[in-house]
Amino acid sequence: MCPFLDTSDARCATHLTLANIARAFAHCADQYAICPVYRKLLGESAACERDYEEPAAAIGVLVAL
Repeated sequence: MCPFLDTSDARCATHLTLANIARAFAHCADQYAICPVYRKLLGESAACERDYEEPAAAIGVLVAL
């Protein structure tokens, strides 16, 4: 199951409709790793983590000194 399914991202809206329920289930539950939206969200998530970790690491260095 796509880990971003519960984020209600607008980019997923075209897939997550009742008209496309079978395709959405196959795509978002089984083949999400090949989804370009998944890859974009994964990249954005990783960038946010890096942005958070860099200042936190700097604070840790300051505290250690």
